[in-house]
Amino acid sequence: PVDAEIAQAVASRLKLSNAARKRLTLATEPAGDSWETAYRIGREGAIDRLLLANRADEARAIASWDIPKLPVSGGDLVSAGIVAGPAVAATLRKIEDRWIAEGFPD
Repeated sequence: PVDAEIAQAVASRLKLSNAARKRLTLATEPAGDSWETAYRIGREGAIDRLLLANRADEARAIASWDIPKLPVSGGDLVSAGIVAGPAVAATLRKIEDRWIAEGFPD
């Protein structure tokens, strides 16, 4: 289904596990950028979305992609002088968004 509420109703009626319900619900959201989606929600969820959007070639590419790890951590930011707390999280999120937008550079 293309609607999260319908997906939840189907999952309930079929008595799916919590993991299967979550997967079905995640699949109802738009696929968007295949690489970013795979990074943010995981390979399985991205493939589900891509297949439902008739983007099988991208799904095959994601299936064999080694999802990268952000090369900087909150600890790195604290070491660089940012005070631990919300500022670290906000800065890390901005870095991550830019890193994704630039295609996951090393």
